[in-house]
Amino acid sequence: MLNLEKIADIYSYNDYDTEELMHIQSIKKAKDWLLKTDKEKQDYRKSYLQMLTVHFQDEQDLEYIKQAVLVTDRILTFLQKATYYQNLSDNISSSEEPFYRIYNMLWCEKEYLLYFTSIRAIKVHVPIDLFKPLIIKIEDTKKYKEYELDRLFKEYNKMLSLFMSK
Repeated sequence: MLNLEKIADIYSYNDYDTEELMHIQSIKKAKDWLLKTDKEKQDYRKSYLQMLTVHFQDEQDLEYIKQAVLVTDRILTFLQKATYYQNLSDNISSSEEPFYRIYNMLWCEKEYLLYFTSIRAIKVHVPIDLFKPLIIKIEDTKKYKEYELDRLFKEYNKMLSLFMSK
């Protein structure tokens, strides 16, 4: 694999084409981002959000970014609490199945939310309509309340609304 840091240094030192350097730095930034843990990505997002709050003017976009950071926190908390569903594969009971499917879809959403350095680059979310039939099956259960899924999905729905209106 190429040492992009060293290549960028050589380009800078030798004053090579800045557009070429920009592509090298862009790939390096993307690769560095993908190597970060979910927590590191979320911590970066929170500090970036603080900067945006001070310097950013587009209120609607800022509101979506705030909501995406909040939802990411909620999803990370859920995934941490519900690790049981991470390893299920066969013989999933009918009572576990909705939680298992929600776990997997929220994991996918977390991946979408944390895939890019910039929240603005996100172009897709898991549709709430995928969750609705599953929520109906479990909304009266103890686990649903324990995992605070009502709160998570209320905030998720708000994030999706903001996303659709931007």
